[in-house]
Amino acid sequence: CTGCASGRYHESAGQKTCKVCEAGRFQPQRESTTCIDCDYNCDKGQFHSGCGGAVPGSCKLCKAGQYKAARDDARQCTLCGAGKFQDTTGADGCKQCTAHTFQDTTGTAACKPCNYRCAAGKQHTACGGATAGICEDCALGRFRGGAAYPWGANPQCELCAAGRFAGKRGLAVCPRCDGVTQWQDEAGQSSCKTITTCTGTQYETKAPTSTTDRECAAH
Repeated sequence: CTGCASGRYHESAGQKTCKVCEAGRFQPQRESTTCIDCDYNCDKGQFHSGCGGAVPGSCKLCKAGQYKAARDDARQCTLCGAGKFQDTTGADGCKQCTAHTFQDTTGTAACKPCNYRCAAGKQHTACGGATAGICEDCALGRFRGGAAYPWGANPQCELCAAGRFAGKRGLAVCPRCDGVTQWQDEAGQSSCKTITTCTGTQYETKAPTSTTDRECAAH
């Protein structure tokens, strides 16, 4: 009779064929009557791979972007979640994205830099963790010009100064109240105030400007 090859077995004599080791078992020896259970136990930061047939397999390091937190029999590592990364192999945890970086996908070895660049009249929402943020229009009463700014800076829309207003969203410049029919003494406003008109029994004592109203006195 021919003995069973490694990776195969038979528990009884006089058989014409040998059985293949079942999943989760192996046998490196020839002429065996049983197979051996795979030992999947590996240290943290490692996973077991390759057990079956004639080989016991071995522990391998988790890839970059993955981790395994404890010694156990897991046969795969866990992907780092969004907002985290791992740039080394064999890790038992993941790192948080640092300031001005983000990561919106899982299982990565690095985070992406935040891009705060927005067109004039817009500002960028918060970027970090798992969120890239977006450009959004400046609100009523606010503006933002298109000036250059250094990496990592995230300039927000500013209040319109007194004497100016922003009556619609997304303005790069606040229009000036004309100082003839309109004025505004408060910052961050969406409209101008109407300048006072002296009545027929009054005369002007102080001319209006974009930030002050006309003053009148009785004859």
